[in-house]
Amino acid sequence: MLRKPDFASGLKAVWFGLVSLLLGPFALWFMLFAKMRRRNLLAHPARRNLGLLLGFAAFSGFLFLAPVHWAVLLCLYLAACFWSARSMARPDRARLFRFNVMARNPTGNAPEIILE
Repeated sequence: MLRKPDFASGLKAVWFGLVSLLLGPFALWFMLFAKMRRRNLLAHPARRNLGLLLGFAAFSGFLFLAPVHWAVLLCLYLAACFWSARSMARPDRARLFRFNVMARNPTGNAPEIILE
């Protein structure tokens, strides 16, 4: 029924949340489509990228030009970031974003985490 998530999926969820918050909710989608296009997993990449660009332009235009209270715009932005990070944490999409935890390096410092 309910299974305990492993550390890697929790780390990815935190990473996706930070990227969405700092770079915007569309940054992860651009990265996902680029990864899928390089692996020939994306059908009609030009159409999808155009749709993504138009969605990004419309969302940004609304955030900057809408005559709405700033708190409402902040809530919309945070909701879009949460939705984007949650969508990227799905197993079929999260497997495209791999974390490699390397063994201890020769200097004896803590292991490095590399996002591929």
